[in-house]
Amino acid sequence: MIAPALPISKLRSMPSLDSGYFEYSSPPSSPPPTDEEKSSIPILAEEAFGLLALQECRMMSLGDFVAELREDYDLRTVVVDEVLEHMASHGWVQLWRRKGTEETWISVSEG
Repeated sequence: MIAPALPISKLRSMPSLDSGYFEYSSPPSSPPPTDEEKSSIPILAEEAFGLLALQECRMMSLGDFVAELREDYDLRTVVVDEVLEHMASHGWVQLWRRKGTEETWISVSEG
């Protein structure tokens, strides 16, 4: 006995790997910092620097550092980026990669 053929409409409704159905689409970007958030950046940067300076080796993986900032201060990603930029542009911190890994670290600048 031969099985009945599926209607063409049923065959075309299934996603294929090249249909774009499985493609990753990034979420919309966060709006820029508000004026209130911008004005708080220097204070947040000082507090973030204090957090980093209290670490045993005065360094942390960047991912852990960002997670702490987001958790402790309830900051949006765009604000964390501004805090990191403020700290780096003022020479307070260095960002670097450990040899043999892809992990980025942040440390207190010496000097």
